[in-house]
Amino acid sequence: MTSPAAIAAEEFCRRRETALRKVAAGEIDLRQGAALLQPWLALACRAGADLPDFADALRSWRQPLPGGRMGETLQFTEQEARALCAEDICPREQAVETLAAARDAALYRHDTAPTPERARRARDLVALACAFHARPFQPRPRLAQPERTAA
Repeated sequence: MTSPAAIAAEEFCRRRETALRKVAAGEIDLRQGAALLQPWLALACRAGADLPDFADALRSWRQPLPGGRMGETLQFTEQEARALCAEDICPREQAVETLAAARDAALYRHDTAPTPERARRARDLVALACAFHARPFQPRPRLAQPERTAA
């Protein structure tokens, strides 16, 4: 089983490539592309991925903060530093909802035209959504089948 960190890093890199292609094609501007990537970057950070895109910010959260009046130094754990860094990138609720919507879309795509790659991607997004306790899958409403007429 692939780790959440590996899945999140792969998904961010895949989405970054897509955003860069869209920017190059003039479909979106650079600012829009960056905004689309923020939830995925935050998820990768929270999941434990090591990406250069947030390395400096994460390093700063890992540094001890000098004490105030009481003189106590504040040192965050790795998990705390990642949560703080990720929150600076994109609020958790927004990132997890973006993940849940992507999971739903991947399941829909696989349902309508299954391929091994779509199955793998859907499984990975389901696993990542479970790791982040995302909302349950929201199936699309199915259109009612017209009643068959008696022959």
